[in-house]
Amino acid sequence: MTIALAVELRNEDGQVLTVRRYVVHGSVARDMVDVWHQPVIDQQPLSNGTPMFLHAAGSATRDSGFHAELSKFLEWDLPTVAKFNGDSTLLYPDAIFPFLLVDQQSWGSAAARKVERFQIREPSKRAVEFLLALKGPAARLERDQLEATIARHRSEWDGLARALRSTASLVGGRVSGFPDQPSGASNREVRSPTSLEDAALELLRDEEWVDAPTVLSDLDDQLAALASPRPRPREEPRTTEAEVIRQLREELQDAQAAALLLESDMELGESQLASLERRVAALSEERARHADLRTLQRLGAEVHASHLGDHACPTCHQSLDSVEEGESGGETLDVDDTIQLLNAQAATTARLRDEAAQALERASSSLAAVQREADQLRVRLQAAEADAYGPPAEVSRSDIARAVTLELRRNEIARAIDEVSTVLGTMQVVANGIARARTELRGLPTGEPEEDLGVLSGVTERMRAHLRSSGFSSYNVNELKLDESALRPTREGFDVDTDASASDVVRTKVAYLESIRSIGAEVGTHPGFLVLDEPRQQDIAREDFGAILRYLSSVSAPGQVVVTSASDTDELDELLGDTRERVNLLDLGTDRIIRRLTNE
Repeated sequence: MTIALAVELRNEDGQVLTVRRYVVHGSVARDMVDVWHQPVIDQQPLSNGTPMFLHAAGSATRDSGFHAELSKFLEWDLPTVAKFNGDSTLLYPDAIFPFLLVDQQSWGSAAARKVERFQIREPSKRAVEFLLALKGPAARLERDQLEATIARHRSEWDGLARALRSTASLVGGRVSGFPDQPSGASNREVRSPTSLEDAALELLRDEEWVDAPTVLSDLDDQLAALASPRPRPREEPRTTEAEVIRQLREELQDAQAAALLLESDMELGESQLASLERRVAALSEERARHADLRTLQRLGAEVHASHLGDHACPTCHQSLDSVEEGESGGETLDVDDTIQLLNAQAATTARLRDEAAQALERASSSLAAVQREADQLRVRLQAAEADAYGPPAEVSRSDIARAVTLELRRNEIARAIDEVSTVLGTMQVVANGIARARTELRGLPTGEPEEDLGVLSGVTERMRAHLRSSGFSSYNVNELKLDESALRPTREGFDVDTDASASDVVRTKVAYLESIRSIGAEVGTHPGFLVLDEPRQQDIAREDFGAILRYLSSVSAPGQVVVTSASDTDELDELLGDTRERVNLLDLGTDRIIRRLTNE
């Protein structure tokens, strides 16, 4: 025997979403649904719909997840909410549905049924905040995000400051003109971002700190003086000295060529690393798609991998739509084998990516070593040429040693200046980011926005009005209010589920959910849809049940309220009174179904 239920939904834009879910099926699980984006219930038999899954990882985020499709249809931009373990997740539609649908098992509490399986903190409160589009939660979320941004920038600043001090220490200097933390990193007052224009590398000279460019200029002057001896007649170098010069020139050329090759290798390595990163991301996405496909097949859907594919070659990304598959196409992998293959490819690509990153790091270190070697060869070559082409008496060993020392010192200071300048530029970007985030943070409202308080007050007053009209009698209705910390009905010092009669608990629940529905449909993201399965619980008096039906059918907010009742149509027609014209009264008879799907 096969039993399925199908429902046709239509939004305010006229778009239709038809959904079928099996209650009993020999091979299809209940967590698989068929979806059509058009009316198809009148078709006999039903055509094949798009299979989607429920209550599995990705059901609210993946393309094949039904809740993701439903959220898109309802134009819901689901917020990110906190979990008990400190992580964040989407506010799953499951946490919202208790405010849209009340089954007969949920009438024992005045509040909506709490959905706890997703480990969301205060799921009912988060759902009310979303349905009423309260501004406070969005401001709190933005505040948390800005605080996280500031903390991340603070960590980046600390790392850059350590790199700055390390670079300065290598040349025996310091960097002055930058604070331990930029403006706004810990304090709330931010008049303007911290400026690093005055930050500079300084070196100790004659017991005085001097900026590095000045020291570099002095070294250039000293080297120029050593390189400009007294005028002397030019002489041809001796044979041995000429050979030394030739060897030094060849070694310098080899070092410069090696540096060029290493720079080329680094560029190629950076390109390869970026390509591997993209490949790892693509494989992860493809693996997730096939995991969705496996979930659908496990639930009984008859789908193929092509339903989730991009119809493009994963290597060259060209379209495969025009490629025909013949009967001799060979065996194809099933979903499990494909996932195993993708896992292997992802692992191999990740390993290649790590090796490429290590090779790039080695190439960078090698380039630095070759550059230092080239600097030393250049100094030796200059000294050898000066010695070979001039009279030996004119150049002392002391001058040569001094020239070599000055040249090496000059090169390391020049590099340090470049590195410090680069790091300071990055630190300025971080400082600007901290100041910008702190300024945005200060601009956010504190406490509960007046607009939110007005919406919550409206829910409370409308809930009380509904209770007055429907015969609530356990205590003064004015003692019932909306708890601002939980956004559910509350009575100070009492439990609303136990301090009132069972019928008044039902009255409270209906009034509470209807108030959220009507106001949420006017100012929030509530779809205006509410289903109440047999609200005439606990022997609610006939006239009070009629009052409930009348205020449910008289509210002018957009949407639809569906109420099921065991009462006969004549009684319901009488109870509705002057609101009867606004109600579509359906007698389902003994079958208790709206329309039979004859092909099921």
